[in-house]
This record gives sequence, C-alpha cells and structure tokens, in this order.
Amino acid sequence: MSLIHNISLLFDASNETKSEILSILDFKYNHQNQISSNIKKIYLEIELSSLEKSKSNILKNPEKKKYFKAKIKFDEKDSPLNIKFRIRGKNHWHHRLDKPSLRLKLKKENPYKMMRHINLISPEGRTIIENYYPDILAKRIGLTAHHGELIELIINNKSYGIYHLVSREDESMIRLNKRMPGPLLLGKYLDEKWELNDFEIVNDRSISDSKEFFEKMINVINSKKENVDWDIIKSLSILK
Repeated sequence: MSLIHNISLLFDASNETKSEILSILDFKYNHQNQISSNIKKIYLEIELSSLEKSKSNILKNPEKKKYFKAKIKFDEKDSPLNIKFRIRGKNHWHHRLDKPSLRLKLKKENPYKMMRHINLISPEGRTIIENYYPDILAKRIGLTAHHGELIELIINNKSYGIYHLVSREDESMIRLNKRMPGPLLLGKYLDEKWELNDFEIVNDRSISDSKEFFEKMINVINSKKENVDWDIIKSLSILK
C-alpha cells in the first residue's frame, strides 16, 4: 500500500483507540443516565444470542451477511413490527456487543420515513455529532446528503445509549432529499485521480448508459479547467 494509505490507517487506528479509552470513561461516570428525555427512543426486541451470532457471521463470512429476526417500535405505545437486523461496520468499534452498530431491514408495507433499510451507528466521536452534523451542513448548501437523526436505542428494555440513525445510499435517500431518483456513485476509497472502477454505482437502472455517462463526468472532474468539456457540465446541470 502507498505511504499515504498507511498513514491514514495509522490515523484511523489512533482515533479508534482514543474513542475506546473515552468510552470506558463514559461507562465509569455513567453518562447514560443523563440522556435527554427529548431524544426519540427506538425499541428493539431481539434474541440476545442473535447479537453474538451476527458478530460471528460478519467476521467469519463478511461476503454473506445474515439477518436475524427482531421486533421494533418507533414509539413505546406502538404495536411491535416484525423486522430483520444484523451487526454492520468494518471494525471492532461497530462490532462491540455492549454497543453494536446495526442495520435494520423493514418490510415494504412498514417503512420508516420512506426507508426500508436503516443504519443505527454507534457514534465514533467524543461529541457524538461528528458523523451527524456534516449531513445537516451539506443540505444547507444544497447538496444531497443522508437523512440522519440522533436517537436512544432500547434493546430488550435496556438502554444502549445514543445512536446515529442514518439512511442507506439508495433510492429512498434521494427521495428524502426531494430529488428525482437516479443513479448514485459511491466512492469510499478514492485515489487523488478518480477512476470509474473506484466507485460502486447504485440504482443505475434509471439511466441505461450510466457507465458511459459517469465516465465522461469523471474525465471532466480530472481535467484541467482549460480542457473542460462544458457540454457535459450543462447536461449534469439539467439532470440535477
């Protein structure tokens, strides 16, 4: 791997270590009892052993992630809805059984704010809002961003603390941004010069020649200003 990639991995590891140490202090001083009553609560009913089974599955077979049965209530007075869930995330921080990050899979007839898939992420930062607030800022300047909420997760009548509820990168996220559904480019690990193969194309059925279209767009982004194909820029503006 490149030197820059190794440095980024070291930086990520140091942040995770810091968060682990601070989470121990949070447990010691019992901040969970200070959660505001104004924060929305989500109630999950699961078989406790399913958390361990899900963790084992995601570590041993990450390419074939298994979902487990659960029930959910978005209000304590609601009737529970049947859903499926699994542990999500790519590192130990999200796989901890005392505060796991989860992906919920709801039924078509019972979505939550148009979303069938919901991520409940254990906050990685000390202030909890690091992953939450950038989406708010992005929307304020007119960019497409995730739908996000800060919630308290209750599993089997036990509080697991504050979580970041966030949409998945799919058609529902586009609709929540009040835009017409279209393909999305997901670029999580990008080099300085972008290539189409570095991206995952999601929901590409809405444009039959999306690969050719995105190839032209990326070439424009990588070009020097004096070599920009302004016809492509105009077509992007029309689609937006």
